[in-house]
Amino acid sequence: MNLMKLISLVIFLLISNEMTLLAQTRFENKISGRITNVETNAPLFNVNVFLANTTRGDATDKDGYYLIENIPPGAYDLVFSMIGFDLKIIQVQFIETKSMKFDTKLQPQVIKGKEIEVQATVPKEWRKNLEKFTREFLGETQNAKKCSIINPEVLDFQTDQENKKFTAATDSILIIENRSLGYRAHIILDSFRISKDSVIYSTYPRFEELIPEDEKESLQWLENRFRTYNGSFRHFLSSLARGILEQEYFVLFTINGNRLKSNQLSIIADTSSALKWFFSDQPIEVVYRGLSQSGEGKYIEEWGNCFPSTYIYLPNGCAQIDTLGNVYTEFAFVRSGYWHKERFADLLPYDYVPDLQSEK
Repeated sequence: MNLMKLISLVIFLLISNEMTLLAQTRFENKISGRITNVETNAPLFNVNVFLANTTRGDATDKDGYYLIENIPPGAYDLVFSMIGFDLKIIQVQFIETKSMKFDTKLQPQVIKGKEIEVQATVPKEWRKNLEKFTREFLGETQNAKKCSIINPEVLDFQTDQENKKFTAATDSILIIENRSLGYRAHIILDSFRISKDSVIYSTYPRFEELIPEDEKESLQWLENRFRTYNGSFRHFLSSLARGILEQEYFVLFTINGNRLKSNQLSIIADTSSALKWFFSDQPIEVVYRGLSQSGEGKYIEEWGNCFPSTYIYLPNGCAQIDTLGNVYTEFAFVRSGYWHKERFADLLPYDYVPDLQSEK
């Protein structure tokens, strides 16, 4: 067995072992409650209740009850979604083990009549807009090549040529299948817009595991997830919040090229929550010198090489983050360079954790 095959086998075994340990880890945190119609007080059946950006969720039973268990510590958006009713979102945090109860009332949406035009063929302009949306929303990375929109017909597009603006919207749940990472995502598309050179979108997705065709595909998904996480923006934020940037092979520089150490960064814990505040008034260059992909999906440690540089900037000077690498301040970061290419196809659920390393 040559060296590369040996390294590949070791990586597969490590990943499989880590994911097995994670799957066996049980968390006592849970959320329960009952959903009713605000106008009639009648229970609502089949309301989709989930923690956004995770695989944790439930649907209400005929009496309106739901239960979400095994929730890892952290801060989340608890989403209540049902066709014909207004979306409702509640922010929840689990610092210590506890149970939460949210009895919630949903407001029926006002149905506005509109003229319906039926066409025998798909308009050429709409197809062109769909291609643009797919490229900018899913991205153009290796993961995006095996990522597809299952129900694109629910999307509506608006183009403002004069102001160079492009928006996408839908009243339905957008479904994305990612056969590179092994997830299907049910997405509430809160907003999506392209303005000049910037792409800004806000989503509330719920992930579910796909069933692999065979063991080979299952192992490939584990490897792809591992590759996607390492060196990602979320990996950086998690390392930043835990104060272990150097241990995770991240190197930071000022815009003038001066090296930044972790102890030079301003990170303050929010004593009333599970979040931390990160402050910065200058652009930061981030270089990752860790595991990189080489050859046929194999991994080697390239201590002398690194991923392409990326730059981050906080327009408002601060952002709330947590140790899982999640951001809770809307549009807090501006990214350019390598991380600018990351899109939804490169997004992993919040409850995907590649290791069980404790905070330092």
